Amino acid sequence: MTFSEKFDFLLKLTGTSNSVLARHMRLDPSYISRLRHGSRSLPRDSEYLPKLCAFLLRQCAGEELRRALCQAVGAADAVTDESLERQIVRWLCDEEGDLVGALLSDFSAMAPAPKKQVDQSTQNEALAFYGDEGRRQSTIALFNLALQQPGPVTLLLYSDEDAAWMNKSSSFSYEWSTLLWQIILRGGKVKVIHKVSRNIDEMFDVIRRWLPFYASGAIEPYYYPRLRDGIYKRTLSVIPGVAAAFSTSIGPQTGVATTFMTRERQAVDSFTNEFSSYVALCRPLIEFFQMTSPAYLETFQEYLDRNTGSVLESDSLSLTTVPQKVIRRLEGRTDPTVEAALKRIHAAWSSWVTGNPSGQPICHILRLARPEDVAAGKVPISCAGLLLGQPVYYEPEEYCAQLEHILRLMETCPWFQVVLHDAPAAGYSLHVFEEQEVYIFKEQPPYIIFRIREGNTVMAFWDYLQRLQEELVQDSGTVAERIRGCLKKIRALQKEA
Repeated sequence: MTFSEKFDFLLKLTGTSNSVLARHMRLDPSYISRLRHGSRSLPRDSEYLPKLCAFLLRQCAGEELRRALCQAVGAADAVTDESLERQIVRWLCDEEGDLVGALLSDFSAMAPAPKKQVDQSTQNEALAFYGDEGRRQSTIALFNLALQQPGPVTLLLYSDEDAAWMNKSSSFSYEWSTLLWQIILRGGKVKVIHKVSRNIDEMFDVIRRWLPFYASGAIEPYYYPRLRDGIYKRTLSVIPGVAAAFSTSIGPQTGVATTFMTRERQAVDSFTNEFSSYVALCRPLIEFFQMTSPAYLETFQEYLDRNTGSVLESDSLSLTTVPQKVIRRLEGRTDPTVEAALKRIHAAWSSWVTGNPSGQPICHILRLARPEDVAAGKVPISCAGLLLGQPVYYEPEEYCAQLEHILRLMETCPWFQVVLHDAPAAGYSLHVFEEQEVYIFKEQPPYIIFRIREGNTVMAFWDYLQRLQEELVQDSGTVAERIRGCLKKIRALQKEA
């Protein structure tokens, strides 16, 4: 969709007239009309766009209207107003879709699971469901069966059929996510095999739909690493020992397929074995590690054992360049295991940045903090919360010492590049190793590490950061000058204090 088509859709959805919007924005109604009909384009850096989107969001009175808006712009139903405003702006501006950017926005906006109660009444039992609507009915019936069990269940889910049937109905999407949350809140687990041979747009849509659930720790996502012919397709959903729903289709004929559901124990066991055999051939798609996970610190260590080109984007200065005296201040604030890991991680990172025997390029896209925030002790140390379970803030001298260290690295390490980003904090650090892995460190509670190894997805993230580098193109002299200017302002504020 073009900007004008999306803009016109939003005004119709919210029932906003040209004159009402123009009056609020202090613009001419004819200008709004030209935007709607495509005879005038809105500049990408327009100061009006965030204000416009915030106003339209306020016009979405009622839950159904908000759900429809979330569905249209590709946002989760439970997203905050602030995140939804950013998503609307991004959706309007990006006619081709900034898939990675949208996904990362969802990472930073993830919140704890909702506690909405749903009707757990039993669906009428049936053997066959027809077409896309039948597929939706069978899914809801299966989820309700899961909720009727006396204890938590494990859902086994797989489909390589066209996922359009899930997106056609906003009411179904809402019910699907609500029931799945109820299953998880009761202690349920989900193993899901994603199809990664979908086009990249559809693949990111699938990941974004599941993203809010990943933070619960109840989801195990997998993918099959080899290509399939894409002719004979299958969907399989199983509650071991309870029920199974399954369908097959040829090529793109998903919409006319019949979905069968059975509760016959021998058949359910057979489908459970089928899923288990298939998942044994698969690999993890997105691995996520919470602080309570035994593999959490191991993942940090594995993160260090890389020898390839990489790009790091972070909200603040990175732990890769933090001075030793800051690390010493963090000691004693956690248990000995984490403290030892912190020392090991810092030593390895420092060696990796300064040594780099392969000479592979290392780029850090970072945001300089406001000198006033540094002087007030309001700037968090990147990744410290991930290791200590709570944010830790720079003292002004520590922040200055790290800026000076970064300047030395830029002078002495030709492979080390710094790019300054003036965008607002995103709430995560993103590190991509070319053709290998993606690490996303969520730096707001709940603290989580995400790791992605699937090749196409890694390449999409790599391309995303490469484009960001190109957009922010800066020579090292300009970067160094801005860093020195920041240092000067911080020290001036310290003297005034």
